[in-house]
Amino acid sequence: MVRSTISAAVACLAVSGCGSAPADHTDVFLHCLQDQGGERVTSGAQLDDFPTKDLLQGSGASLDSISYYSIDAAADHGDARVALVFVEDPRDSKRTSPMPEPAALLAQAQQGRAQAREVVRMPALDDPETTVGGCSDKAAPGERYP
Repeated sequence: MVRSTISAAVACLAVSGCGSAPADHTDVFLHCLQDQGGERVTSGAQLDDFPTKDLLQGSGASLDSISYYSIDAAADHGDARVALVFVEDPRDSKRTSPMPEPAALLAQAQQGRAQAREVVRMPALDDPETTVGGCSDKAAPGERYP
């Protein structure tokens, strides 16, 4: 009886993780953003020319394997918008809440004080939420938004 219980426990751990933390898919999410033209922000100076016209809260998700939020602003041409994606650690129990105003988030990022694991600047897009959401779906397939 003990041998079969131990064998079942080992099989459970090997196959499904049995209660272990969900996999962190942040790297998949970041690579997808970069494939869509996103640029990792490593210095606040990269945001000196980030637009501030019509600065709004963008999309976000706090899923088991990825966590992010974004802000976006009107680009210089047409209806395009430029987004800034703040990627958090999905395993961190302390996430950004309540959400600061978009101008405060931009200022923190420009000063190199963003409270995020990574910050990604997206190019001007007609619908940045669809692009970022598509990367979310790719990195966390089947996960549902809370």
